[in-house]
Amino acid sequence: MTIQTVITSAGVVLGAGDFQRTDRNITWGIKCLELSGTQVVGIYLKADDGTWVQNFVIEDGFDMTEQEFPTVMEWFIKRFLVRLNAWLRSMFPVIAPPPVPGGTRFEQADSLIFGSLVVNEIDGTLVASSRT
Repeated sequence: MTIQTVITSAGVVLGAGDFQRTDRNITWGIKCLELSGTQVVGIYLKADDGTWVQNFVIEDGFDMTEQEFPTVMEWFIKRFLVRLNAWLRSMFPVIAPPPVPGGTRFEQADSLIFGSLVVNEIDGTLVASSRT
């Protein structure tokens, strides 16, 4: 991630060193900014013209969180991930699940197992979920 300290006429810039991805045809990213002495972590959406527009502020005043969260990892788990996941749930709500694959009950189970998703959590644990 690259910390931006000046907002240029081009606005906020998310580059190769910043977290960004596209989901459901929406390109979004997370940016750390230092603005007038305040440290801000925000979520930005990429507009059709290529500019980045702020959509949600995860932290407005990161520099003021040290007493509440003595370590950055504690802040990341207890504040950042909680707020990011709340935003993700609101931005990308549940879509009606696709139909269960055909075949026998056992073949359906095999197909669902094949499509499972296993994710590495920040604390090193693994969590499994369904892609459907």
